[in-house]
Amino acid sequence: MTNPIDDGVAPALLRVTGLDGASALTRESAPELTDLGLLGWQGLSLEALGLVAFMFSITADAEEFPLHTDTAEWIAYVVSGSGTVYVGTPELEKTSGTTYRAGDFLTFEANTPHGWHNGGAASRILFLRRGEPSGPGSDQVVVG
Repeated sequence: MTNPIDDGVAPALLRVTGLDGASALTRESAPELTDLGLLGWQGLSLEALGLVAFMFSITADAEEFPLHTDTAEWIAYVVSGSGTVYVGTPELEKTSGTTYRAGDFLTFEANTPHGWHNGGAASRILFLRRGEPSGPGSDQVVVG
């Protein structure tokens, strides 16, 4: 992940933990962005404290992320950039869309078809959901 503060230091995962009323601080390597199989789309995830966080990093020239569903409920915050989020039918056909931009929040109920088209600049979107730590395959994402 690119550090928003360009000081040459890689991003870190800083953990504040406690024992008997005292606290301790540890520094670990932060999760790294990985390609999502679509041109211009990368993501990273972290599971901690009963939450799952996921970050999209999207290039200006990214291809459209097709309509898909997820079995989880998510809340998202647009950190930077803009674009269009689409909704659709159970058959994963688009029905309508609306613009999103930095500062917007989005919520997604489980199993609701949605897709993305990024705007003219790079975007970052942070997603959160409640959940137990999961292993590979524990979330079902269906892409049409």
